[in-house]
Amino acid sequence: MIAQILGWAGSIGFATCCFPQVIQCVKQGHAHGISLSFLLLWLMGEVCCIPASIMEAGPIWWLLTNYVINLLCLLVILFYKLFPLDIWVPEGMVMCVRGVCQETNMDNSND
Repeated sequence: MIAQILGWAGSIGFATCCFPQVIQCVKQGHAHGISLSFLLLWLMGEVCCIPASIMEAGPIWWLLTNYVINLLCLLVILFYKLFPLDIWVPEGMVMCVRGVCQETNMDNSND
């Protein structure tokens, strides 16, 4: 019983620790500050650990819950890393589109 309580508590902690990063990626529309190699290694770890944990010990639900939530968060962050949204900012500010940043200039006069 105590092992189950500790397992669920730890699983919830680990599963939700990536929520702030997911929220930040959704708000900003990109994940420019996160290393792609970090995300790919994280993905490899999740993809390997899910079946390994089932094959080794059977379905431990608190552990699988952690892996599945982490995998979903990882996929959201990976999406924003690979497909950043266009971010429009006021004139004179820096605009980043698909990882390329440039200063905005709204001067469209035909002088």
